[in-house]
Amino acid sequence: MSLPVDLLQLPEEIHDADILVAVSGGSDSVALLLLLLELSQRGDLGKARLHVAHFDHQWSNESRATSQFVEELAAGLQLPFFTETSAETAFRLGCKLSGSPPALPGLGPEGTARKLRYEFLTDVTKPFSRCYLLTGHTWDDQAETVWLRISRGTGVEGLAGIPDSRPLTEQTTLLRPLLHVRRSRLLDYLAQRGQRFIVDPSNEDTALARNQTRHLVFPWLEQHGAKDIQSNLVRLSEAAGDWRAIWEHFSPLLQSAVLKLEPDFFQVQRQPLNQVPEPVVRQLLIDCWRQSGLPLQEMNRGSWMKLSQLICRPSHPQQWPAEHHFPGPVRARRSAGILTVGKFAPNIKKP
Repeated sequence: MSLPVDLLQLPEEIHDADILVAVSGGSDSVALLLLLLELSQRGDLGKARLHVAHFDHQWSNESRATSQFVEELAAGLQLPFFTETSAETAFRLGCKLSGSPPALPGLGPEGTARKLRYEFLTDVTKPFSRCYLLTGHTWDDQAETVWLRISRGTGVEGLAGIPDSRPLTEQTTLLRPLLHVRRSRLLDYLAQRGQRFIVDPSNEDTALARNQTRHLVFPWLEQHGAKDIQSNLVRLSEAAGDWRAIWEHFSPLLQSAVLKLEPDFFQVQRQPLNQVPEPVVRQLLIDCWRQSGLPLQEMNRGSWMKLSQLICRPSHPQQWPAEHHFPGPVRARRSAGILTVGKFAPNIKKP
């Protein structure tokens, strides 16, 4: 039995937009492309226009063959095709890659791959007045992401895992319509259609954290009593997502406390927050931090607690200092009831 195309979760606004499908050549993205084509052929996508994009990470000797496979697939389906290599994207951005697989300073191979891939995909969408970028992330990817975030020490927001949508630019929205579909169903769908796909050799490299989780951690846990580990992780992400939706509904009530919110800088005043519990203030500060674009990579629960203590607890030279330095470098200082947080060069104050 084929996979019902109605399983794709798509907004109605997509019917009159350009749809850019990110196709790696693997099973998930190839299945997504074919499902979208089925919808288009039966008229359920309205006037939407399908396009295919492939980013060549150049992690293996087979990457050129994979790129050619996706190009031929797009040509066979009579769809416009866009492609670029990691080296080309890095050169265009003025970045230098190093190592094998290539990495940018401060980012590992996986982080570099993600950054360059989205830079390329965002660039492709620029000519479109309204565009939806679709990726083939699945239920399995969600479980792996939540596990990785737990292992690295995430908060509730991180437990929500991969969002099913988010704005990418003013005219482009990123959608992940297969997040609720298991990879095994997609493999069955492709087998029934007789559709070939590429198995990336790098997916077997257990030096990469996601592959360790997929090939070593989950099988071990399942063999030792945690048979529903992936289902439990996905349920946890759904519960955390519900919490996030509740917070986003009520957080505007606290916005009077935010004095300034700029790139790499924000200010929050204490007075409107006098009767607000510290965990709620902490979440407000986390949101301000994210919206201002300050670096998140090395921030953990202990860091967020130090930040909220600066504004929630009285200054004391030994217990509760009035200033704290965070990675980045970011400095947070409380003065006259106002918390100022910013990314500063040494000895330079923001005007």
